Amino acid sequence: MKTVYFNEIHQRLIEASSASDIFGNLSKISGDALKRCFRQLAQQVHPDHHPNFKKEANDAFLKLQFWYSQALIELRTSQGGLKFESGQNVYVTTAVSAPGDIADIWQAETGSKKVILKIVRQPKNNDLMLAESSWLKHLKNDLKGDPLLAHFPTLIESFKVKDASGAERAINVLENENEFVTLAEVIQAHPQGIHPADAAWMFNRLLAALAKTHQLGWVHGAVIPPHLLLNLNDHNGKLIDWCYSQPIGEKVKAISPSYKPFYPMEVLEKRPSTPATDIYLAGMTLLKLLGGDVATKTVPTSVPKPIGAFLKACLIGSPHRRPQNSWALFDDFQEILQRLYGAPKFRPFSL
Repeated sequence: MKTVYFNEIHQRLIEASSASDIFGNLSKISGDALKRCFRQLAQQVHPDHHPNFKKEANDAFLKLQFWYSQALIELRTSQGGLKFESGQNVYVTTAVSAPGDIADIWQAETGSKKVILKIVRQPKNNDLMLAESSWLKHLKNDLKGDPLLAHFPTLIESFKVKDASGAERAINVLENENEFVTLAEVIQAHPQGIHPADAAWMFNRLLAALAKTHQLGWVHGAVIPPHLLLNLNDHNGKLIDWCYSQPIGEKVKAISPSYKPFYPMEVLEKRPSTPATDIYLAGMTLLKLLGGDVATKTVPTSVPKPIGAFLKACLIGSPHRRPQNSWALFDDFQEILQRLYGAPKFRPFSL
């Protein structure tokens, strides 16, 4: 097959955000037709057929396998939903959400209650799911009655199930957050950036969650746009996906490949993490939200200089020279906002 055709398929796989982007409308396709489509595409992108650019072909083939697995899951869900039993509850999936880096995210029901299921994609990552459930249990106990608990997801339970091969897969069950959008969706809707006064409340929620996390002796380890949920109606924010969290001083175990440019060198070089690690990631996230260039750490000229200077301090390469105290950083940010925009006021925001 011609290289041009391979490049077209590879580009589709890179840009895909759902299985339907690869296989078409899944509500109008049978399981056998889906399998035939997969085999035809696999024939076109398999690395054995492209020895001159094997790396690209391997990447394409892995992406194709991933989206095929998602398509199979969606087909099964449309036929009545997947069922998982924890021993305490029975969960039936109702829809698949956008896949995470290590887990498939499902909307589900148990009785009349709507929940979110995070199902680990590869059993070797069960430890990351356990890290999330352990932290959220610890958090719930330590912050009982604290209003800042509203900035964190709520774990219902965690359990394991055996897949068709007999391997155990971890599942975390979380409270449903259907009134929220991700910061990644905000950025996608406003690629040129949003007004700093609108970004202010979003970043405030992020800093508050990080400050409490660091106060308890932990780092989040993956403060990137998909992991901040925002309620555009009441301006609440929740920092989610705690699979990468660990005590301060330990190494971050894994990164999100799609957001590799957001990570500081101490993570990429597998050095110990500190609160400054999360602060760097938060700074990159704010930079992207404001329409800045992550690759060069360039702040848009439309951003007021005090906020630009604040951002640059968060993005210093050396973690020892970066801010370490998230509460102090939160206070500094409030002072900047007060000087620029006056007393806080509610600014309606929509996508």
